[in-house]
Amino acid sequence: MDSLSAAFQEQPRFQFKLDSRNSFITGNNASVMGIKVGLEFGQTASIGIGYNWLYTKMRSELIDGIEDTPVQADIVFRYIAPYFDYSFYHKKKWEMSIPIQFGVGISRLQYTNAAGVTTRRNQGLIVLYEPSMILEYLALPFIGIGGGVGYRLMLKNNKMIDERFTAPTYKLSFSLKLGVLYNQLRVHGSLR
Repeated sequence: MDSLSAAFQEQPRFQFKLDSRNSFITGNNASVMGIKVGLEFGQTASIGIGYNWLYTKMRSELIDGIEDTPVQADIVFRYIAPYFDYSFYHKKKWEMSIPIQFGVGISRLQYTNAAGVTTRRNQGLIVLYEPSMILEYLALPFIGIGGGVGYRLMLKNNKMIDERFTAPTYKLSFSLKLGVLYNQLRVHGSLR
């Protein structure tokens, strides 16, 4: 707690992250992409918000309400998630952290019928919790490449679709520490 308290006394720096979490949906491999923006306090803590979506094309069968025929519908899974990341280990270029995020969003099925009309069906609210543990290597002071494992726990699932989203996750991440890059450019005279 002392290290967290000290971190929040430091000047925050802007943070931008892209990440890909691989997991399973109803036993099938699935990738979820994320874009995150936030503030980093020292090398210990960061907070922010992210937008996440199912990247892997996955389908589920349902009956078209107009033509009364079976159709293959795309699974849509999207959520906005505030996050908190606590970095508890620093040694040379290596960092280990525990990021957690709470997500709120939607899941649904959607398809385009023979007439070219896109139909959205069975949309419902989802709420989830995703803790994980990440090991990151700082290739440059402002670029981190990492990976880790975690778990996606659905606190509220959309019961109108059959897909199960609660599952272990494994992750690859790329982080660009814009605040660090800005400071380095300013100190070395490239920014005036």
